[in-house]
Amino acid sequence: MKIVFLSDHCDDFLQTQIENTLKEYQHLSYHIKEEDFKPCRGCFNCWTKTPGKCIIATDKANEINGFCVQADVIIILSKILYGSYSVDIKKYLDRVIPNILPYFEMINNEMHHKSRYDKFPSLIIIGYGEELTDEEKNTFKSLVSRNAINFHSPKHFSFAISSSGEKKKTIDEISRILMEEFK
Repeated sequence: MKIVFLSDHCDDFLQTQIENTLKEYQHLSYHIKEEDFKPCRGCFNCWTKTPGKCIIATDKANEINGFCVQADVIIILSKILYGSYSVDIKKYLDRVIPNILPYFEMINNEMHHKSRYDKFPSLIIIGYGEELTDEEKNTFKSLVSRNAINFHSPKHFSFAISSSGEKKKTIDEISRILMEEFK
């Protein structure tokens, strides 16, 4: 099983625990905050001029995108801000559009982009923050579900953690998911 782990590197405990969990798997880790990711220009050249590749070649977005489409699972660790991803994770996720096509199809009676590739990875997305409201947690989980549709992920799991007690429980659940769901 190939795993790509993307983190905004803001929660050292979760970061370390997930890295420890992944030691027994083939994985690549990227600390998005440490990278200098440029924001998406919205030029759509990744669809028309350089299909499947962003024209911004000065950061690691294309490299990570290549690993992600070959992975079985992508794990994302992000601080939750107003029910959404951290700025660093969002900036990277905006750069994933080369992995889908500019054409549309109906999925569950909704219009979505067609997939560029035959296989896409499953998603495990962990959001965290102190004193998150139920509304923020629900918004985050809904966002993850919507992203899973757009990313054509065969399975997705989302977690919204707002206390230290939930951290250990979530790490245990991620270990279980990796062992049982992706045999």
